[in-house]
Amino acid sequence: MKKFIGKLFLALLPLLLFAGLFIKYEPYNYWGLKPPKTGNWAQPLARVRAFMRDPSENIILGDSRMNHFDIDYIESLTGDRYANLSTGGQGPNLTRELYDWAKEQVGVQRVVLDGSFYQFRRGNRSPSALPVFYIAEHPLTYMTTRDYVVETAELFLMDLSSHGFFLTAFAAESTGEPQKISPDKYRDDLVQYATELIYPFCCNYTLDMGDYDYILRDCQEKGIETRVALCPVQESIWELVIEPLHLEPYMEEYREILRQYTDVYDMEWKHEFCKNQELFGDGFHQKDYTAFTNAIFAGEGDFLRILPRFSK
Repeated sequence: MKKFIGKLFLALLPLLLFAGLFIKYEPYNYWGLKPPKTGNWAQPLARVRAFMRDPSENIILGDSRMNHFDIDYIESLTGDRYANLSTGGQGPNLTRELYDWAKEQVGVQRVVLDGSFYQFRRGNRSPSALPVFYIAEHPLTYMTTRDYVVETAELFLMDLSSHGFFLTAFAAESTGEPQKISPDKYRDDLVQYATELIYPFCCNYTLDMGDYDYILRDCQEKGIETRVALCPVQESIWELVIEPLHLEPYMEEYREILRQYTDVYDMEWKHEFCKNQELFGDGFHQKDYTAFTNAIFAGEGDFLRILPRFSK
Protein backbone atom coordinates (compact mmCIF):
# COMPACT_ATOMS: atom_id res chain seq x y z
CA MET A 1 0.00 0.00 0.00
CA LYS A 2 2.82 2.38 0.91
CA LYS A 3 4.53 1.60 -2.40
CA PHE A 4 1.29 2.30 -4.25
CA ILE A 5 0.84 5.65 -2.48
CA GLY A 6 4.45 6.52 -3.19
CA LYS A 7 4.10 5.69 -6.88
CA LEU A 8 0.81 7.60 -7.05
CA PHE A 9 2.44 10.65 -5.48
CA LEU A 10 5.33 10.50 -7.95
CA ALA A 11 2.87 10.14 -10.82
CA LEU A 12 0.87 13.15 -9.65
CA LEU A 13 3.89 15.27 -8.71
CA PRO A 14 4.24 16.98 -12.13
CA LEU A 15 0.53 17.81 -12.09
CA LEU A 16 0.69 19.18 -8.54
CA LEU A 17 3.79 21.20 -9.41
CA PHE A 18 2.07 22.64 -12.49
CA ALA A 19 -1.06 23.51 -10.49
CA GLY A 20 0.99 25.21 -7.78
CA LEU A 21 3.03 27.26 -10.24
CA PHE A 22 -0.07 28.17 -12.24
CA ILE A 23 -1.98 29.40 -9.19
CA LYS A 24 1.05 31.39 -8.03
CA TYR A 25 1.83 33.08 -11.36
CA GLU A 26 -1.47 33.28 -13.26
CA PRO A 27 -1.99 36.94 -14.24
CA TYR A 28 -5.69 37.53 -13.53
CA ASN A 29 -5.88 36.89 -9.78
CA TYR A 30 -8.46 34.25 -10.62
CA TRP A 31 -8.78 32.89 -7.09
CA GLY A 32 -8.39 36.22 -5.29
CA LEU A 33 -5.28 35.06 -3.44
CA LYS A 34 -3.22 38.14 -4.38
CA PRO A 35 -3.69 41.87 -3.76
CA PRO A 36 -6.62 43.23 -5.84
CA LYS A 37 -4.53 45.18 -8.36
CA THR A 38 -2.18 42.37 -9.31
CA GLY A 39 -1.19 41.36 -12.83
CA ASN A 40 -3.80 42.08 -15.50
CA TRP A 41 -6.31 43.34 -12.93
CA ALA A 42 -8.14 45.64 -15.38
CA GLN A 43 -8.94 42.91 -17.92
CA PRO A 44 -12.40 41.33 -18.27
CA LEU A 45 -11.47 37.96 -16.73
CA ALA A 46 -10.01 39.56 -13.61
CA ARG A 47 -13.01 41.89 -13.23
CA VAL A 48 -15.56 39.11 -13.74
CA ARG A 49 -13.90 36.81 -11.23
CA ALA A 50 -13.65 39.65 -8.69
CA PHE A 51 -17.36 40.32 -9.16
CA MET A 52 -18.17 36.64 -8.66
CA ARG A 53 -16.29 36.69 -5.35
CA ASP A 54 -17.79 39.99 -4.15
CA PRO A 55 -20.91 40.95 -6.16
CA SER A 56 -22.80 44.18 -5.69
CA GLU A 57 -26.10 45.69 -6.79
CA ASN A 58 -24.17 48.83 -7.79
CA ILE A 59 -21.82 48.51 -10.76
CA ILE A 60 -19.31 50.69 -12.58
CA LEU A 61 -18.84 50.18 -16.32
CA GLY A 62 -16.49 51.84 -18.76
CA ASP A 63 -13.00 52.00 -20.17
CA SER A 64 -9.62 52.55 -18.51
CA ARG A 65 -10.63 55.95 -17.17
CA MET A 66 -13.07 54.25 -14.81
CA ASN A 67 -10.87 51.44 -13.52
CA HIS A 68 -8.67 53.45 -11.15
CA PHE A 69 -11.31 54.10 -8.50
CA ASP A 70 -10.76 53.44 -4.83
CA ILE A 71 -13.90 51.47 -3.98
CA ASP A 72 -13.52 52.09 -0.25
CA TYR A 73 -13.34 55.84 -0.88
CA ILE A 74 -16.50 55.69 -3.01
CA GLU A 75 -18.26 53.89 -0.17
CA SER A 76 -17.16 56.59 2.25
CA LEU A 77 -18.70 59.21 -0.06
CA THR A 78 -21.96 57.44 -0.87
CA GLY A 79 -22.55 54.85 1.82
CA ASP A 80 -22.91 52.27 -0.95
CA ARG A 81 -20.60 49.49 -2.08
CA TYR A 82 -19.79 49.36 -5.80
CA ALA A 83 -18.32 46.61 -7.94
CA ASN A 84 -16.07 47.79 -10.75
CA LEU A 85 -16.57 46.07 -14.10
CA SER A 86 -14.67 48.65 -16.15
CA THR A 87 -11.74 47.36 -18.19
CA GLY A 88 -8.92 48.76 -20.27
CA GLY A 89 -10.10 49.71 -23.76
CA GLN A 90 -13.69 48.66 -23.04
CA GLY A 91 -15.79 49.23 -26.15
CA PRO A 92 -19.55 49.83 -25.85
CA ASN A 93 -20.27 46.26 -26.99
CA LEU A 94 -18.26 44.89 -24.06
CA THR A 95 -19.98 47.33 -21.70
CA ARG A 96 -23.31 45.93 -22.88
CA GLU A 97 -22.22 42.30 -22.41
CA LEU A 98 -20.91 42.96 -18.91
CA TYR A 99 -24.10 44.79 -18.01
CA ASP A 100 -26.26 41.87 -19.19
CA TRP A 101 -24.04 39.38 -17.38
CA ALA A 102 -24.12 41.34 -14.11
CA LYS A 103 -27.93 41.41 -14.23
CA GLU A 104 -27.95 37.63 -14.33
CA GLN A 105 -25.78 37.45 -11.21
CA VAL A 106 -27.54 39.98 -8.95
CA GLY A 107 -30.49 42.36 -8.98
CA VAL A 108 -28.65 45.43 -10.26
CA GLN A 109 -29.96 48.65 -8.70
CA ARG A 110 -27.50 51.31 -9.88
CA VAL A 111 -25.25 51.65 -12.93
CA VAL A 112 -22.52 54.26 -13.41
CA LEU A 113 -21.04 54.47 -16.92
CA ASP A 114 -18.49 56.69 -18.54
CA GLY A 115 -18.61 58.13 -22.02
CA SER A 116 -16.61 60.26 -24.43
CA PHE A 117 -16.32 61.17 -28.09
CA TYR A 118 -13.78 58.36 -28.40
CA GLN A 119 -16.13 55.72 -27.03
CA PHE A 120 -19.16 56.77 -29.04
CA ARG A 121 -17.48 56.49 -32.45
CA ARG A 122 -18.57 53.82 -34.88
CA GLY A 123 -16.09 50.98 -35.04
CA ASN A 124 -15.13 51.11 -31.37
CA ARG A 125 -15.49 47.41 -30.63
CA SER A 126 -13.84 45.08 -28.11
CA PRO A 127 -13.50 41.30 -28.28
CA SER A 128 -16.61 39.61 -26.94
CA ALA A 129 -16.64 38.64 -23.27
CA LEU A 130 -18.64 35.45 -23.88
CA PRO A 131 -15.54 33.19 -23.77
CA VAL A 132 -14.45 35.04 -20.61
CA PHE A 133 -17.72 34.24 -18.86
CA TYR A 134 -17.22 30.54 -19.62
CA ILE A 135 -13.60 30.54 -18.43
CA ALA A 136 -14.63 32.39 -15.26
CA GLU A 137 -16.96 29.53 -14.35
CA HIS A 138 -14.59 26.67 -15.27
CA PRO A 139 -11.27 26.76 -13.39
CA LEU A 140 -9.91 23.60 -15.01
CA THR A 141 -10.52 25.02 -18.46
CA TYR A 142 -8.69 28.17 -17.38
CA MET A 143 -5.69 26.13 -16.27
CA THR A 144 -5.52 24.15 -19.50
CA THR A 145 -6.18 26.90 -22.06
CA ARG A 146 -3.04 27.49 -24.12
CA ASP A 147 -3.05 31.30 -24.04
CA TYR A 148 -3.42 31.45 -20.26
CA VAL A 149 -0.76 28.80 -19.74
CA VAL A 150 1.64 30.79 -21.95
CA GLU A 151 0.93 34.03 -20.06
CA THR A 152 1.53 32.26 -16.75
CA ALA A 153 4.77 30.71 -18.04
CA GLU A 154 6.01 34.13 -19.16
CA LEU A 155 5.43 35.57 -15.69
CA PHE A 156 7.19 32.58 -14.14
CA LEU A 157 10.23 33.09 -16.40
CA MET A 158 10.25 36.83 -15.67
CA ASP A 159 10.33 36.03 -11.97
CA LEU A 160 13.25 33.66 -12.50
CA SER A 161 15.02 36.36 -14.48
CA SER A 162 14.51 38.89 -11.69
CA HIS A 163 16.29 36.50 -9.34
CA GLY A 164 19.29 36.13 -11.62
CA PHE A 165 18.24 33.20 -13.77
CA PHE A 166 18.34 33.49 -17.58
CA LEU A 167 19.90 36.92 -17.13
CA THR A 168 21.13 37.19 -20.71
CA ALA A 169 18.07 35.77 -22.40
CA PHE A 170 15.50 37.68 -20.39
CA ALA A 171 17.23 40.93 -19.46
CA ALA A 172 14.97 43.97 -19.70
CA GLU A 173 15.61 46.36 -22.56
CA SER A 174 16.94 49.83 -21.86
CA THR A 175 14.29 52.52 -21.66
CA GLY A 176 16.60 55.01 -23.41
CA GLU A 177 16.89 58.69 -22.63
CA PRO A 178 14.66 60.33 -20.00
CA GLN A 179 11.53 62.00 -21.35
CA LYS A 180 12.18 65.53 -22.57
CA ILE A 181 9.67 68.32 -22.23
CA SER A 182 8.78 70.04 -25.48
CA PRO A 183 9.46 73.79 -25.61
CA ASP A 184 6.10 74.13 -27.39
CA LYS A 185 2.71 74.37 -25.72
CA TYR A 186 2.31 70.67 -24.84
CA ARG A 187 4.64 67.95 -23.68
CA ASP A 188 5.98 65.72 -26.44
CA ASP A 189 4.18 62.68 -25.05
CA LEU A 190 0.83 64.51 -25.02
CA VAL A 191 1.29 65.53 -28.65
CA GLN A 192 2.24 62.00 -29.63
CA TYR A 193 -0.72 60.51 -27.74
CA ALA A 194 -3.20 62.86 -29.42
CA THR A 195 -1.83 62.74 -32.96
CA GLU A 196 -0.73 59.11 -33.21
CA LEU A 197 -3.06 57.19 -30.90
CA ILE A 198 -6.35 59.14 -30.88
CA TYR A 199 -6.59 61.24 -34.06
CA PRO A 200 -6.36 58.33 -36.57
CA PHE A 201 -9.31 56.53 -34.99
CA CYS A 202 -11.53 59.62 -35.10
CA CYS A 203 -11.16 60.53 -38.77
CA ASN A 204 -14.38 60.05 -40.78
CA TYR A 205 -16.24 60.21 -37.48
CA THR A 206 -19.69 58.65 -37.20
CA LEU A 207 -21.68 58.58 -33.97
CA ASP A 208 -22.83 55.17 -32.71
CA MET A 209 -24.93 55.08 -29.53
CA GLY A 210 -26.60 51.71 -30.08
CA ASP A 211 -25.16 49.80 -27.12
CA TYR A 212 -25.60 52.69 -24.70
CA ASP A 213 -29.14 53.23 -25.94
CA TYR A 214 -29.85 49.56 -25.15
CA ILE A 215 -28.34 49.75 -21.64
CA LEU A 216 -30.01 53.02 -20.66
CA ARG A 217 -33.37 52.04 -22.12
CA ASP A 218 -33.24 48.69 -20.30
CA CYS A 219 -32.33 50.40 -17.03
CA GLN A 220 -35.19 52.85 -17.49
CA GLU A 221 -37.67 50.01 -18.05
CA LYS A 222 -36.41 48.06 -15.02
CA GLY A 223 -36.20 51.05 -12.68
CA ILE A 224 -32.40 50.85 -12.38
CA GLU A 225 -30.76 54.15 -11.44
CA THR A 226 -28.19 55.36 -13.97
CA ARG A 227 -25.54 58.02 -14.26
CA VAL A 228 -23.24 58.75 -17.22
CA ALA A 229 -19.97 60.56 -16.64
CA LEU A 230 -18.43 62.29 -19.65
CA CYS A 231 -14.71 62.18 -18.89
CA PRO A 232 -12.38 65.17 -18.94
CA VAL A 233 -9.62 65.19 -21.55
CA GLN A 234 -6.41 67.17 -21.53
CA GLU A 235 -6.48 70.38 -23.56
CA SER A 236 -4.09 68.88 -26.14
CA ILE A 237 -6.88 66.49 -27.16
CA TRP A 238 -9.14 69.45 -27.82
CA GLU A 239 -6.64 71.33 -29.95
CA LEU A 240 -5.13 68.36 -31.77
CA VAL A 241 -8.16 66.07 -32.23
CA ILE A 242 -11.59 67.48 -31.36
CA GLU A 243 -11.30 70.90 -32.99
CA PRO A 244 -9.44 69.91 -36.18
CA LEU A 245 -11.95 67.11 -36.82
CA HIS A 246 -14.94 69.33 -35.91
CA LEU A 247 -16.30 66.86 -33.36
CA GLU A 248 -18.15 69.36 -31.16
CA PRO A 249 -21.52 68.92 -32.94
CA TYR A 250 -21.34 65.15 -32.33
CA MET A 251 -20.57 65.81 -28.68
CA GLU A 252 -23.65 68.01 -28.34
CA GLU A 253 -25.70 65.34 -30.10
CA TYR A 254 -24.78 62.54 -27.74
CA ARG A 255 -25.33 64.78 -24.72
CA GLU A 256 -28.91 65.26 -25.93
CA ILE A 257 -29.35 61.53 -26.53
CA LEU A 258 -28.03 60.60 -23.09
CA ARG A 259 -30.24 63.15 -21.36
CA GLN A 260 -33.32 61.38 -22.66
CA TYR A 261 -32.51 58.63 -20.17
CA THR A 262 -30.34 59.93 -17.36
CA ASP A 263 -28.46 62.76 -15.67
CA VAL A 264 -25.17 63.46 -17.38
CA TYR A 265 -22.15 64.37 -15.27
CA ASP A 266 -20.32 66.35 -17.91
CA MET A 267 -16.59 66.99 -17.54
CA GLU A 268 -15.85 66.81 -21.26
CA TRP A 269 -15.53 70.52 -21.94
CA LYS A 270 -12.76 73.13 -21.80
CA HIS A 271 -12.08 74.10 -18.20
CA GLU A 272 -9.09 74.97 -16.04
CA PHE A 273 -8.58 71.38 -14.90
CA CYS A 274 -8.06 70.12 -18.45
CA LYS A 275 -5.51 72.85 -19.18
CA ASN A 276 -3.13 71.70 -16.44
CA GLN A 277 -0.72 69.26 -18.06
CA GLU A 278 0.68 68.14 -14.73
CA LEU A 279 -2.65 66.57 -13.77
CA PHE A 280 -2.59 64.18 -16.73
CA GLY A 281 -0.41 61.19 -17.48
CA ASP A 282 -1.62 61.33 -21.07
CA GLY A 283 -4.45 63.04 -22.93
CA PHE A 284 -7.15 60.82 -21.41
CA HIS A 285 -5.82 59.60 -18.06
CA GLN A 286 -5.35 61.58 -14.89
CA LYS A 287 -2.55 61.02 -12.42
CA ASP A 288 -4.81 61.38 -9.36
CA TYR A 289 -8.45 60.28 -9.59
CA THR A 290 -9.67 61.84 -6.34
CA ALA A 291 -11.24 64.90 -8.00
CA PHE A 292 -12.80 62.71 -10.70
CA THR A 293 -14.25 60.41 -8.03
CA ASN A 294 -15.67 63.35 -6.08
CA ALA A 295 -17.29 64.71 -9.22
CA ILE A 296 -19.02 61.46 -10.20
CA PHE A 297 -20.04 60.14 -6.80
CA ALA A 298 -20.44 63.31 -4.72
CA GLY A 299 -21.37 65.79 -7.45
CA GLU A 300 -18.52 68.10 -6.45
CA GLY A 301 -15.96 69.85 -8.62
CA ASP A 302 -15.37 73.12 -10.47
CA PHE A 303 -15.03 71.23 -13.76
CA LEU A 304 -18.33 69.37 -13.35
CA ARG A 305 -21.54 70.36 -15.15
CA ILE A 306 -24.56 68.27 -14.18
CA LEU A 307 -26.95 68.12 -17.10
CA PRO A 308 -30.29 66.83 -15.77
CA ARG A 309 -32.36 64.27 -17.57
CA PHE A 310 -35.05 65.78 -19.76
CA SER A 311 -38.49 65.76 -18.18
CA LYS A 312 -40.92 63.24 -19.61
